[in-house]
Amino acid sequence: MAESGAGADARGVDSKKEKARELWERLGNSRPGPDNKDLLYLARFVPLLSNAAAKTLLSRKLSLDELKEMIQYVPKAQDAAMKLALKFPPEDLSENDLRFIVTHTKSADAAKVLLKRHPNEAALAFVERTVEGMQETVDRIRAKELTRDVLKEIDRAL
Repeated sequence: MAESGAGADARGVDSKKEKARELWERLGNSRPGPDNKDLLYLARFVPLLSNAAAKTLLSRKLSLDELKEMIQYVPKAQDAAMKLALKFPPEDLSENDLRFIVTHTKSADAAKVLLKRHPNEAALAFVERTVEGMQETVDRIRAKELTRDVLKEIDRAL
């Protein structure tokens, strides 16, 4: 009896997957087609369509807010969304945006970008608390002489 229950359960899952595949194809053929907001909804809340929606989203041009939503709510697409977000130019990706990315991904790559673009003491302390294995990099940056101290010395000496 237990076997028939497991077999029926597997058939139910297969039929749901087939139904999801059919609905995905219908969505792709619909007019004008799903926009990014629709795909984000599917990626977040519809597990059977999450992978397909995330892949479609990652192949499109996304805003920083859309990438941040993917980083925060779509674990399967987190790494790829982070890499796309880090490609944004410095003027479009603020220190707070980078902190958000580091907080949600705990990525050493994102932490390195944050420290490269904003090597202040607050960012150093944040990375030190948030990302494992960055202690050596933080120590190396802290060992460097501060620019303002060098400029003060130049003013005094010259």
